[in-house]
Amino acid sequence: MTAVRVGDADRTREPRRRHRALQLDALRPDAAVSALPGSPPSPAELGDRWIPR
Repeated sequence: MTAVRVGDADRTREPRRRHRALQLDALRPDAAVSALPGSPPSPAELGDRWIPR
């Protein structure tokens, strides 16, 4: 999950929390009804990691 980096530090924290919640929810069958925290990364944010720096 530390490979997830988008925008600034605050924006990076949001998808990391979302991904962690998704992984932990997968361990609990009753968690399927709860909403994930934060908003998902945009297509631009996902594609940005493939641009060489």
